[in-house]
Amino acid sequence: MSLGSVMIDLEGTSISEQERKLLSHPQTAGVVLFPRNFQSISQIQGLIKEIRELRDPHLLIAIDHDGEGIESLPVGFTHFPTVRELGIIYENNEFEGSEFTEKAGWLFAAELRSIGIDFSFYPGLDLDHDEDSYDECAFHYDAEFTAVLACSFMKGMSKAGMQAVGKHFPGYGGVSDASSDALPVDNRDMATLNENDLHVFKRVLKKGLPAIVATHILYQSVDSKPAAYSTVWLTLILRDELGFKGVVISDDLSMKAAAVAGSYSQRARLALKAGCDMVLVCNNPAGAAEVLKELEGHTNLDSQDRLKKMYGKSSKDYDALRSGRHWKKASKIIADVHNSAWLEMKHNQYG
Repeated sequence: MSLGSVMIDLEGTSISEQERKLLSHPQTAGVVLFPRNFQSISQIQGLIKEIRELRDPHLLIAIDHDGEGIESLPVGFTHFPTVRELGIIYENNEFEGSEFTEKAGWLFAAELRSIGIDFSFYPGLDLDHDEDSYDECAFHYDAEFTAVLACSFMKGMSKAGMQAVGKHFPGYGGVSDASSDALPVDNRDMATLNENDLHVFKRVLKKGLPAIVATHILYQSVDSKPAAYSTVWLTLILRDELGFKGVVISDDLSMKAAAVAGSYSQRARLALKAGCDMVLVCNNPAGAAEVLKELEGHTNLDSQDRLKKMYGKSSKDYDALRSGRHWKKASKIIADVHNSAWLEMKHNQYG
């Protein structure tokens, strides 16, 4: 059985019979886990093992932090600084900040790979809105700083055997509304986007970014459709102009902003037609079932080839990883910096 083109979620810490049917559908490509699915290391290992045994080849298994950050991983994982704190460290010393961010990326990915997760929806490539704000999910308000840090984090992830997923293309830096609540509209022109948000994506794409998440934001000076539904953004700009060869994933079709395209079936069809390889449908089992039914028989060989590259590479299991010298050294460095009085002072300075 080949991978499909839909990624769905689970409600709790085990698989219900309804979810088992959805996961077994030929159009399902993977499952995305959230912190709510984690109870303990042994529980999540058992859950992932059960998911893997449902299909051959096994479904892609991803994790998203549900609007939080790398610091939101459950008990049993290293407690990380926020990515904004990584930006503060880089401000103080660019070389050390870049090195530290790479170590954080490695440790973050190595721990997730050790329990069987293929990839994470990270790093975030969105800019903080301005230098007076403090968005803990954004590396920085400066486009070049953000690009450098994202590349460092991605490099660490790659060393741990995990593919990076940059979000949210083409950039969330011009709006304050969340697409989960309404359709955000970005009024900036293309020249401004190129100088800011797109500068980050261009830099990271050149370093081989494997995948991106396309956002449900309307950039009305560029196209009349939100980016995840836009052939202009996903085909003409991302694929043709920027030369992106990786995986394109739609942001969650359950978001209120996504509803501008109509029913769940219409949303999925429009996203795939625009250039997405895979669509996300979370927190709505009925919507997921509708999309899977609508896409029965759908196939895209190019998308299949791209999605297969998202499987995680070989890694040590959880216990072996944590007993190794590399993990112990990296986790101590992360903990020492994260708990430092200097970082706390700088955090308070930014408010």
